[in-house]
Amino acid sequence: MLSSFTLRKFGGFTTAPIKTLVIDEASQIETGDYIPLFTSHSTIRKEDIQELKSIFEVKHLKKCAIFLNIQYRMPPQIGWFISQAIYDSELDSNPEHPITTERMACHFINIPSEEQPHGTSWKASCFISSLSVAIDRPRA
Repeated sequence: MLSSFTLRKFGGFTTAPIKTLVIDEASQIETGDYIPLFTSHSTIRKEDIQELKSIFEVKHLKKCAIFLNIQYRMPPQIGWFISQAIYDSELDSNPEHPITTERMACHFINIPSEEQPHGTSWKASCFISSLSVAIDRPRA
């Protein structure tokens, strides 16, 4: 909605200017939707992200913060990985999620990055061959 041309055209940002914009789940947004936001407002560069503290690390915000310790969206296997890697194992998954732990929801493959120039882009043949092996592998 913030990328709406109509909202900008009719003065939506003048009437209610955006002072701070925090984007959660940024990977879920189409890249093109960022353009109007980033061309009309101050932004934080990617390099500045490391300087931003979590609200759980800011003393005056921490006492008001509520950590939601159960996630419902992701399959439990992915939720477990996120919990281990990011939340110090404090994030649980919905025990009634339709994808159970008996079913493989994802598989992590460690592939060395070996990109070669390919026209005006890059090509990673090792990704293609590793993915082919994973797809052809019999499933349990």
